[in-house]
Amino acid sequence: MNLSRSIRRTHATADTSAGQRADQGEVGYPCVKDTATARCDYKAAHLVSSFGLLADGRVAYVTVTKSAPWQIYDDYAVNAVHLASPFRQSNWS
Repeated sequence: MNLSRSIRRTHATADTSAGQRADQGEVGYPCVKDTATARCDYKAAHLVSSFGLLADGRVAYVTVTKSAPWQIYDDYAVNAVHLASPFRQSNWS
């Protein structure tokens, strides 16, 4: 299989609002621990990711092209794409 032909490139953006939760399945909304109080703060964040799909809908790669201010948000976004795999072709635009 020619990998370069089987990858479909997709771009995604994620906007989050403080306090918003996405508790579906194993994907949760990340928090940033306040070092002084050890309190879990849900921050507003924006990131841009790019991912490629193989012809069978599996994820070939995921990269964060514009990071959120907190690394945990980037990590959650990448993990969410992997957890959503495989993608059905009917969902591709």
